[in-house]
Amino acid sequence: MVDITSECTFEQTVPNLASKVITIKTLATADNGDTIAVDLDKYGIKNVLGVLTFIHATDLSVMTLETTDASTTAVSSRTLTLTIAGSTSNKRRVHVIFGE
Repeated sequence: MVDITSECTFEQTVPNLASKVITIKTLATADNGDTIAVDLDKYGIKNVLGVLTFIHATDLSVMTLETTDASTTAVSSRTLTLTIAGSTSNKRRVHVIFGE
C-alpha cells in the first residue's frame, strides 16, 4: 500500500452549488491498496455522500465503473482516505467524490 496523493490530479467540478463534486485522476501506475488523501475542508465538503471509481480498461480510452470491488473510504480529522480496490494493478483510475 502506497500513498499516491501527490501523483493525482484533483479537480473540483461542481464548486458553487450546495452539492460538491471532486474528480481525482490517478496515473497508470495506480495499484490495488494504494491510498489517496483528500482534505475535505479544502473543497468545502461537510458530508461525503458517495464515491464512484472508474478504471481505464484501455489506457486513456474506455473507462468502466469498478463494480466488483468498491474502493473503501475512511474519514479522520476532516481527511477522507480512499483506498483503491479492484483486481487490476497498474491502471489509471478516476474517482468521483460527491459531497455537500
